[in-house]
Amino acid sequence: MFSMVTSSRLGLIALMGLLFAPMSQADTTEEFPLLGLGAKYGIDDFSDGHDIENQAVYANLGTPWDWQVSDNIRMDTEVQSTLGRYKVDEDYFGYLMFGVDLRFQYADFPVVVKLGTAPTYLFDDESEEFDAGGPLHMTTHLTVLANPVKWLDIGVTYQHTSNAGTNKENPGMDILSLDVSYRF
Repeated sequence: MFSMVTSSRLGLIALMGLLFAPMSQADTTEEFPLLGLGAKYGIDDFSDGHDIENQAVYANLGTPWDWQVSDNIRMDTEVQSTLGRYKVDEDYFGYLMFGVDLRFQYADFPVVVKLGTAPTYLFDDESEEFDAGGPLHMTTHLTVLANPVKWLDIGVTYQHTSNAGTNKENPGMDILSLDVSYRF
């Protein structure tokens, strides 16, 4: 199970990589251009006795920062804004996320790995059968995307959403999703 301790360590490692890698200005004339629009659908890992589904749409905005970590490895950042809903058993919980993704790519290989984190607000966090543990959560995710053509990303996302023990209940939600996005 992907715990908050593990996700915190991954976030710290990524932050240290940002601090020590040489930074260069991204090739963009706009400060935060719209890079793509996407959708994802996923299901839980079936470990907690609840059937959970996730449906979401999102937009990716570019940032003016990227890093050439080595001759072949490039890392850049994106801001992701997501509107979605969890279906837990027969109840729906809408959510809004706004966070940062680190994108890693090796040379011109058509696969991208993204690691991201985002504060998440659940519009409704409780039903008769399920208590998400309050409206404020953190979501971390790991995504592997292939770009078979320049304008299309298709991949898989593993996402963990949890209140990190800050509220009464903390069931957490682990979702494996199919991710499809159109890149501008």
